[in-house]
Amino acid sequence: MSFFIKHIVLSHIRRLSVANILQHAHSYGFSIQPSEAKEIHHLLQTTDFDPLSKSDHVYLFQQLEEVTNPSTARKAEKLLYELIDQHGFTKHLYA
Repeated sequence: MSFFIKHIVLSHIRRLSVANILQHAHSYGFSIQPSEAKEIHHLLQTTDFDPLSKSDHVYLFQQLEEVTNPSTARKAEKLLYELIDQHGFTKHLYA
């Protein structure tokens, strides 16, 4: 079952556009620059990761910190957790 959940979450993440990322950030009460959203989008599209794995989260946000900055990485991390929570997948994190 967790394979299907991982696939659903990753599919949703892969469908995000730069505009979606900006919109979600705004919806959750923080702002990111369009250039930061582009970097987040590129990383999400090109990095092979398990969206429910703690070690993959650490790796993903380290990569994002390298291509943007620590503040953007923290914002993206917050956004990812908000989206996972919004879609009811929190209980599947790190399973």
